[in-house]
Amino acid sequence: MASKIKGDNNIVISGDKNTVIQSPVFNNSKIVNKIDKPADSISEEQAYEIKCLIDEIVKNTALPYAAVWKKFWKEFKVASYKALPIDKYDSAIKYLQKWQAATARNLKSSDTASYRKKRYTAIYARLKNLGITKEQFSDSLEEKYGVTSLKDLSLENLERVYTSIMNVK
Repeated sequence: MASKIKGDNNIVISGDKNTVIQSPVFNNSKIVNKIDKPADSISEEQAYEIKCLIDEIVKNTALPYAAVWKKFWKEFKVASYKALPIDKYDSAIKYLQKWQAATARNLKSSDTASYRKKRYTAIYARLKNLGITKEQFSDSLEEKYGVTSLKDLSLENLERVYTSIMNVK
């Protein structure tokens, strides 16, 4: 297959299905690996939700980010989570929530204070993503549970709040 290269002073070396392009003109621009996002892929907000769940899984396990991402990519057959087709978004969220819940149960039984703190962090991150202020959320907590802070909730009610916030579309 012939290569077509525009520009001055380019040297092309081909062989064994590889092409090397060299140019004597250097610039200071960064080289960025970019995967073109298909038109039917998830939004940036949805990608953020996936990233937050991955972050929670990594925090609750001894697995490195690379291992968790690799399992996700393999499960959904994508090269980047941002290229996940929109029709697979719900199943991806369910997959990650199930994984996250399993890792959280282990943490819940071994270190309740740390578990609660992780829940608070996840809830506040999700509220920010949804555009809900802490004041609005505090009013809602008072109306439903009679408290104004997550710290005042029982563990059972904290789980209810967490589940309902994470399931808001």
